[in-house]
Amino acid sequence: MSGTLLIYLRSAVRSLYRDPIEAQREECLVLVSMTLPERFGVQLAWAKRREYVDDAATDRSCLRRPAMSSLIVDAQRGDVVVMRDLSRISRDADERSATVKVLIVDRGTRLFTCDPAAEVFRRMPSWIAMSCFTVLSQLGELGFS
Repeated sequence: MSGTLLIYLRSAVRSLYRDPIEAQREECLVLVSMTLPERFGVQLAWAKRREYVDDAATDRSCLRRPAMSSLIVDAQRGDVVVMRDLSRISRDADERSATVKVLIVDRGTRLFTCDPAAEVFRRMPSWIAMSCFTVLSQLGELGFS
């Protein structure tokens, strides 16, 4: 694949469970090196990798977070965006859906999440994708796979 790997990492200060940047990075790298090639047939060149980190960013619009704004501006058709889960974008469903639409439809990227390991499909309306991932995540937490 000729695109660039764009990894988005965000941790929030006030969450009950602080999701450390290093742990997210490790999950994303496992997804890229093992899961994407095996499950999705996506091979990425490691030389073309950029990380976007919003550490301790919470209670703000995702577009006001410097790293997320940069990722959206930098994303190009053919790039692959990877993040731990879609809540890294925003916990607000409307803002999350709008941002997913921009990344997939407008910017032409492929978007993958680690938890659950899945791709947000280009032709799938983002509100459906959000609902599917929420259900998949909840089933995973209950021990279903």
